[in-house]
Amino acid sequence: DCAVSYLNLLTKTPYTATFSVVQYSKKGENTVVNEGFGRMVGPDPGELLITTGHPNDECPYLPIRLGSLKSSGDFDYIILSQPLKFPTMVLARDPIKFEQKYKKEVYDFVERFGFLSPVSAINSRLHFVNNTECYNFRRSYADLPH
Repeated sequence: DCAVSYLNLLTKTPYTATFSVVQYSKKGENTVVNEGFGRMVGPDPGELLITTGHPNDECPYLPIRLGSLKSSGDFDYIILSQPLKFPTMVLARDPIKFEQKYKKEVYDFVERFGFLSPVSAINSRLHFVNNTECYNFRRSYADLPH
């Protein structure tokens, strides 16, 4: 299944920013909505918190790598992880472009810096979703409740 995340800037000052995170995913025929928030304070990396709805599953994710900077000021992808390097996730702006241009780069990075370590991930590997499913799901976002 594919998850699509939308980040919306809520407030911004010279030294702080907060944003909302809404993540839609398909589980069979059902749409699951996860809501969270992020914040940036000072020059330090932002913290992303995605809440899945389960009270014990509030996980703070930190950006560990940003993809190429586009002329619009946006990044093509961001790698997020927790202090123990697990779980790790990648948010890509365009899943097809990510598959063609960045997938190997991201895989090499997370493997080189221990984010695929059997100790940290208990023998799980980075899982790439079918980008066609993601693209079609992203296109249907307008039909989802938000």
